[in-house]
Amino acid sequence: MTNTLHKADATGKLELANETAPVSYSVTVATEKENGNFTVTVLVKAPRDWLLKRGFTSSATLVRHDGDKVELHHDGELDVGEAVSVELSAVDTSCADDSELQRKFPELRG
Repeated sequence: MTNTLHKADATGKLELANETAPVSYSVTVATEKENGNFTVTVLVKAPRDWLLKRGFTSSATLVRHDGDKVELHHDGELDVGEAVSVELSAVDTSCADDSELQRKFPELRG
């Protein structure tokens, strides 16, 4: 299990097939760094049926509360056998220091 340095929850919109739906999402920063940079995970739990009705295959776009867009992915193919709440995630390892982390992920400012 990865230890968490920072975690924040926010709301945004999930975009797929020219449609949007409101979603909650979390931004988590791991305490361990990868190649000297923070590992940040953005996670959304999206409604399976909403995704399937819009032809979801493996990715959708999260429009974060500040308007920035993040491409989210799901491991494997999605089908009706999955749980009704499906995890979509993205990992970012581009932030080397706290100021860059706060600038890129304002959700973490509290």
